[in-house]
Amino acid sequence: MIIANRKTFLEQFDNLQVVAGDSRPGRGEDNFYCAAREDSAVIAAFDGSGGMGARRYENYQGHTGAYIASRILSGAVCDWYQEEAFRQCTTKQEIADSLRTYIDRGYAVCRQHAGTGKSLVSGTMVRDFPSTMAMALAVGAEQGISIYVFWAGDSRVYALDENGMQQLTRDDVDDTDPLDNITSDAAMTNVVSSDGRYEIHSRKFTLKKPMLLLAETDGCFKYFQTPMDCEYLFLKAMAASVSPENFEQRLYELYDTYAGDDYALGMMSFGYGSFAQMRGAFSARTAFMEEQYIRPLEADRSPENVRRLWEDYSVAYEQHIR
Repeated sequence: MIIANRKTFLEQFDNLQVVAGDSRPGRGEDNFYCAAREDSAVIAAFDGSGGMGARRYENYQGHTGAYIASRILSGAVCDWYQEEAFRQCTTKQEIADSLRTYIDRGYAVCRQHAGTGKSLVSGTMVRDFPSTMAMALAVGAEQGISIYVFWAGDSRVYALDENGMQQLTRDDVDDTDPLDNITSDAAMTNVVSSDGRYEIHSRKFTLKKPMLLLAETDGCFKYFQTPMDCEYLFLKAMAASVSPENFEQRLYELYDTYAGDDYALGMMSFGYGSFAQMRGAFSARTAFMEEQYIRPLEADRSPENVRRLWEDYSVAYEQHIR
């Protein structure tokens, strides 16, 4: 049974924030869930898979299966966390299994009321209520904080510290190279859906230093030219901010400018104590990114130079997914 250490958690947990936007007001297929208790916190992002879930349901105000799916998952994770289902688990796989129980329960209720949907798309790729999922659960432990990461599809969980952005989840796509995935549209090999044909991957980490955790749909990372640009512009928004609220507003401006799709981001910070101290902790990293990667990219964005810089950057970025 997971028994969280309240003292350890409160000593390190700083803040919880959410940024989310729709490319079409009222029709966005991304969603999120974020919450915190005295000894734990959770962030999650969901991207309803529009191509596979294009079927529309009159019983749900004409929304697509993709739109509905991201709401089902958000509600299921909410129930799962509020009822503290993870407390009865002893391993990350047991936590994933308990999470799946709540998700499948949500799908069962949805199917009872969905009726027959209408779709202009047909074929083997069509799924009922498909969505990606990326989620991080932080629980106070005797030594630091335990981070449980769960995902399906190509939404991601990242860690960000003074060593830079690190991807903690591996995309469920045919091509798993993060640089290639920006310019290609690789088919997803695994998404959550009501037919039950999906897998929730799980990993566990121990937090030992000040760090940000981010759960993101692909609207937050896929539309930047490189992963280096993605990290740098995130850090630049932080450096220009004077408060968490100001940072949140600058992130809205950033993703509204760059994202060609809906986006959702959940963020929690640990070990900084205040926003000012967190901003200061990343000042050296921001300067390093500009000097080491951004200026060389501005001077030469040829495929050869981008690949060379990526191979250097990816050593730290991919350290958890190699």
